[in-house]
Amino acid sequence: MRGVALALALAAPLPTAALECVVETPEWLWYVASESGERMLPVYGRLSPPLGAIELGGVVALDMRQARFRSVFDGKALTRRGFTHDLEAEVTVNVPCVNSACIGLPYGTPVMMLLTQAGEGWELNLGPCADPMIEYPSPAERHRLRDCARGRCAETFD
Repeated sequence: MRGVALALALAAPLPTAALECVVETPEWLWYVASESGERMLPVYGRLSPPLGAIELGGVVALDMRQARFRSVFDGKALTRRGFTHDLEAEVTVNVPCVNSACIGLPYGTPVMMLLTQAGEGWELNLGPCADPMIEYPSPAERHRLRDCARGRCAETFD
């Protein structure tokens, strides 16, 4: 009997310390933006490394205790015609945790994400999985988000 109990205990799934991240879809970005009580702007473009950060051999060196910093977004904002509105703006980036177990931000990488209006400026509020953000979005993914802006989302979450 003890052997059976031991076998069952060993076969039980162990808790994992790894964070499982959901793959973001354009429809999910639209849902997050439309259900939020805040003004959120879907954008496509690139983030600069944090303002004032030091680059060492292509790697951005940050104070790992810092969870809020300034960056520059350069790209396009979504309109009903697609990503057609030029936007270059300083953005306050809020990261919930900044250590080796958390996210790395894709500086200089094409991303589709949501900026939140904060007073006269913009914020990027990221979860532990760098969400809501899609790296290297395909033209089809960008068109799917545009379709959501036109009221024709391919996927709904109600």
